[in-house]
Amino acid sequence: MKKIILSILIIPLVSMSLMAQNDLDAMRFSQNFYGGTGRSLAMGGAFGALGGDFSSLSINPAGIGVYRGSEFTITPSINFNKATASYLSTDYSDVKYKFGLNNLGFVSTYNTNRNEGWVSASFAIGYNRLNDFNQNISIVGHDAHSSLLDEFAANSNGLTSTPASPYYEDLAYNTYLLNIPDTTIKPYVYTNVLQGIYGQDQEEQITTRGGIGEYTFSFGANYSNKLYLGLTVGIQSLRYDEVKHHTETEVTPIPEFHSFTLDEYFNTTGTGYNLKLGAIYKPVEMVRLGLAFHLPTFYKLESEFHTNMDAYFDPDPNFDDHLNARSDNQINDYNLVTPAHLIGSVALQFGSMGLLSFDYDYVNYPSAKLRSDNDSYTDINDMIQNNYRSASNFRIGGELRFDNLYLRGGYAYYGTPNTEKTGNAKASFSQASAGFGLRTRTFFFDVGVADRFQDEKYYLYHTPPAIADIKTSNITGVATFGFRF
Repeated sequence: MKKIILSILIIPLVSMSLMAQNDLDAMRFSQNFYGGTGRSLAMGGAFGALGGDFSSLSINPAGIGVYRGSEFTITPSINFNKATASYLSTDYSDVKYKFGLNNLGFVSTYNTNRNEGWVSASFAIGYNRLNDFNQNISIVGHDAHSSLLDEFAANSNGLTSTPASPYYEDLAYNTYLLNIPDTTIKPYVYTNVLQGIYGQDQEEQITTRGGIGEYTFSFGANYSNKLYLGLTVGIQSLRYDEVKHHTETEVTPIPEFHSFTLDEYFNTTGTGYNLKLGAIYKPVEMVRLGLAFHLPTFYKLESEFHTNMDAYFDPDPNFDDHLNARSDNQINDYNLVTPAHLIGSVALQFGSMGLLSFDYDYVNYPSAKLRSDNDSYTDINDMIQNNYRSASNFRIGGELRFDNLYLRGGYAYYGTPNTEKTGNAKASFSQASAGFGLRTRTFFFDVGVADRFQDEKYYLYHTPPAIADIKTSNITGVATFGFRF
């Protein structure tokens, strides 16, 4: 069967921009998880109406107006990610550790020494971490009754030339995993080497790295200790690397076939720019109201993508028992416009005892758009419009004060942009957090720990559907060292 060769091939140059970047990436790069400093992370990132913390400059820039003096902060972090995949009645867990920098900031404040009118003005420059993509997922299944090759064969059936994709089906064809059993049949019918003989082991390893960090340049002012205004210019640095390794190995004997692997390599890097405006109003001493608007982030991105396939067969003196095929390396330059954000906040301050804060964040995910000089990305933009929805995020945090010791806790909910069409309409993120702080007049030390968790479905392939249930727990621990002067 593997020896059947179509002698004359016409290989069309198919545009595969959908493989290099897609609707999933547009959604992934549009989500932010706030909490750069230890105080903010411990309180669930609910700082839209509080201010006075460097993390707030990425949430509500008016928070800079709350500062009464100058400050420097640095926040190292450690991240522990655990992913447990359930597939074909098999559970398998994988973990990943990552050390990094969650925050670095400097605030300079000028005081007019007045209590009415413009009381103070502040300028800030620094960095806040907004998203972390570091993760290892291992999916293991035994006694499979379908194959990735089934999807490749289904995509190729009915074609009158080479297989559907030079990044997938073409590689399977060139490694004799896809075959044309009868060249007299038109349109051709592709079959795979398994031909319904299943029972093989399947394994897919997914490794992702990178994140999104924002360099902030903020300016704000305090008017009569009642109204605080602020503006942040954000420059976001994005990197996302993904490697997928899919393996299928015979357990039930399959004629001639032993195993195959498909490797997919995808990475994206780029820079984005945005503008954030905000206000905080204090009608009475106990209450603070916040409102912020984030304009869309305009990313300029470059992606690279290629695939590699290896096929292993039973020994045959007339044929190689190992065949390899590799796709071309596709490089694309494109622009991504992420959705705008509208954030409303309220905070209650109970004198020197403590405080309670709440943020509501609305994101219109279907407004995300991909563009480039050479491609309108109409197909992907239509998918974004049809498969995704607006979502709401909630963050709540509290703080209790005992002299110089502060105890904190928080909870955050990040709604999923997915609709039922994606198969992950319930794949929202929840985050529980806690921490403490020690503060003096000139120095403070804040520790925060947060666990962000999610349940989602992952499709190894769609024809027929092969679905793994994945539970992730992303634990981040940070410690902020702050100096006031």
